[in-house]
Amino acid sequence: LVYQEGGKTHVLEQPLDLTHLAEKYNSFAVDFVRSHKDEPFLLYMPFSHVHTTAANQPEKQYAGCSWKNNTGRGAFGDALAETDWII
Repeated sequence: LVYQEGGKTHVLEQPLDLTHLAEKYNSFAVDFVRSHKDEPFLLYMPFSHVHTTAANQPEKQYAGCSWKNNTGRGAFGDALAETDWII
């Protein structure tokens, strides 16, 4: 998991534990907004955990532990509900 700030790339976690990725996105975004609240900023936060690139690999779709099997709409619905919670 990496992020860029001030023209530098920072590695937060390697290897990445996908089961807590959205929680990490949320924590980073909240901290970032709080620390930059008095100045203009751009926060680009792609929710990559909602998408999978291969329709024949549904196991690549995932949601965080607390959202898994929570919606009755499958893995995509669980990941989407988790993203709604973050926003």
